[in-house]
Amino acid sequence: MYLPAFASFPGSSIARHRPRVSRLRGSGPATSLAVVALLMAAPSLPAQTSDPAFGGWRFAPEPLASRPAGLGGAYVAVADAVHAAYANPAGLTLIPAWELNASTLRPWAGAAGGGRTLRLGVYVSSLEPWDDTAPGSDAPAVAAEVQEVGLAAAASLLPRLRFGIAAGSSRLRVRTEPAAPPGAATFAGVSRETVWTAGVLVDLIGRPRLASPSLRLGLAYRPGLDWSVDRVAPGRSGETRPVDLRRPSVVSAGLAWRHSGRWIVSGQADLIRYREVLRTLDRATAPGTSQAFRLANAVEPSFGVEWASHLKCGCGNVRLRAGVRGESPGRLRYVGSDPTLARAFPGAPWRAVSTLGASFVGEYFGRAIRLDLDSADLVRGPHLSVGASVRF
Repeated sequence: MYLPAFASFPGSSIARHRPRVSRLRGSGPATSLAVVALLMAAPSLPAQTSDPAFGGWRFAPEPLASRPAGLGGAYVAVADAVHAAYANPAGLTLIPAWELNASTLRPWAGAAGGGRTLRLGVYVSSLEPWDDTAPGSDAPAVAAEVQEVGLAAAASLLPRLRFGIAAGSSRLRVRTEPAAPPGAATFAGVSRETVWTAGVLVDLIGRPRLASPSLRLGLAYRPGLDWSVDRVAPGRSGETRPVDLRRPSVVSAGLAWRHSGRWIVSGQADLIRYREVLRTLDRATAPGTSQAFRLANAVEPSFGVEWASHLKCGCGNVRLRAGVRGESPGRLRYVGSDPTLARAFPGAPWRAVSTLGASFVGEYFGRAIRLDLDSADLVRGPHLSVGASVRF
């Protein structure tokens, strides 16, 4: 998202795709909730309870829909469209005009505009997990949804240095599906929390609005969130108690290289502080419970490349992109002696996720239009996202 405006044009967090109910990994239909905080993630919901119903929850954020997903999530240093309001607010200063954007997968809509030194952006997203687990568990299915609304501001105070910050409201809704087995505890509730993101962009080589080669550094920090939902005990008692949930903090750093207006190459590393999940688990359960679980901090790498070419008809240009990212397990692993918990919390291996995308960009009557089609996961998906942007 480098080239000026639409010439190189375009959300936790995503992700987004077609929302599905996650189920538990194990010997049956499993519970894998991958919600990003928003968003990422979305997305990226956490569960600080040792109840088997949460054994498949994945805590890592997912990339937003549209172009960020097609680049494998390596977007924090590209950040040249409205999705920057979520991924790296400093990138709003790279948008040379007013922009409107909407995309599917994880439903997203955003707008940005302003002056040369100060720009504002607003976004709204709704994140739900897709089903990526193996069938077999008889644990209840827990559905979750995160809706996030945010306002971002960015300033270019120095020629090579940009700052941005976004703040908003994030709403989590959790419920147990009707298909839960008899006698199982149920979960329900709505939790609202304040969310914010801070970002920085530094032009190490070249200037962003020139066609000459440039190298950009991007940094972003998204603090974790603490949620609370209700657990209703099975049986006649119907006792209700709160269950603490945690979305871990994420620190992102990336580099993006633009060459001759035709190529963009970006790389990124996301430090996900999973140990926050264990600390919350320790507060929410009996003393010593967290010692039987494992979930270490992880650094997820991602890489993306985009190539642009003008169409012979003179009606615009096309952009092709691809990406790959390393996806950490992001799930609690039980190492104790309880066989039920061992089946519910088996952990997961690292895996590589491949992505692919394309865009058409055209200018008509002083307006630039961009259409995107991206796959967030070629192997398990394709989890297609369709996006549209207008600059004027």
